Amino acid sequence: MPSALPDGEHWPDDNRFSMQSPGDRSFHAYVHIPFCEVRCGYCDFNTYTQDQIGDVKQGEFHDALISEISFSRNVLADSKVPSRSLTSIFFGGGTPSLFRPDQIAAVIAALSDSFGLSTNCELTMEANPESLRVEHLPLLKEAGINRISFGVQSFDPEVLGTLDRQHDPRKVAPLVAAAQ
Repeated sequence: MPSALPDGEHWPDDNRFSMQSPGDRSFHAYVHIPFCEVRCGYCDFNTYTQDQIGDVKQGEFHDALISEISFSRNVLADSKVPSRSLTSIFFGGGTPSLFRPDQIAAVIAALSDSFGLSTNCELTMEANPESLRVEHLPLLKEAGINRISFGVQSFDPEVLGTLDRQHDPRKVAPLVAAAQ
């Protein structure tokens, strides 16, 4: 179903809300993946464990993201903001590494189709050591991910317990080596 712009005023013709200077040509996308296996006590982000989110299924959530990307494309096309290619995409959360590689690939494809990707576009994905699978790394690279931000808040098991973090510190170095 095509997205429709909401009723009301649209982007002002004078671009007074533009977030760019005339010479700034960068354009970025943040993609929020709200799922977590465990809700960490220190986290203030909009996240949900599977039993908290209700009818929304983690395996289908990328379809909602793709719909939002289409809607955003339509809003920007109607806004008088000059079109440009994305210079970076950041998958944050939550825990993006809970998504399957094909879900990440589908979102990247939708962003590329809607906005284009610059030649040196940085595509970053946050990953928790307990949920990132080594066999997914080549598939994520093939999808376009060229930077991984590992969620390693500590290597001290006692500190990790206090933070409600689930990863085994001994598994981090091999995972980073595999990602390299």
